[in-house]
Amino acid sequence: MDPLPEYVPPPTTTEECEQSSSKYLSSLSPDLRISFNYSVDWAPLAIIDFAKADTLEGRRALAKEVVEAMNLESSFYIINHGMPVEENWRMFSLTNMTFDNVDSEEKKKYTQPTPETYQGYKPRSTWKIKDGVTDEIEQYNMNRHVKKYGHSWILARAKN
Repeated sequence: MDPLPEYVPPPTTTEECEQSSSKYLSSLSPDLRISFNYSVDWAPLAIIDFAKADTLEGRRALAKEVVEAMNLESSFYIINHGMPVEENWRMFSLTNMTFDNVDSEEKKKYTQPTPETYQGYKPRSTWKIKDGVTDEIEQYNMNRHVKKYGHSWILARAKN
């Protein structure tokens, strides 16, 4: 089995990156652009600091932060969680392989028949938003019954 490719984190967002993103968005044909009432070059992501988790008071504060992040942004990033950087990057490598190294035919095997199901692979444009606009979310979800369903060969690597 080939070694897992090394995870390379994306570059930090800078003003130059934001300008590049704006140029890309403005280069799209009008029918592909989404209208916003404000300029969106990037979306904020809540950063939850688990260093507070050592006390009951800290965990209560963290719980409020997580609820707020999920309600406002639907996502968050955890820091100071105690996991070694190498393990964290390994998870990112496996995640990237799930999307980058699995061909579309294999992904179809794990695509659920309805968009309301949060199990398996979901390609972009599954969810219809409004006026022909679709989502840009590609995801692969596993629920707590992880062994009940089949998974791509990529995920079998996680055991090694």
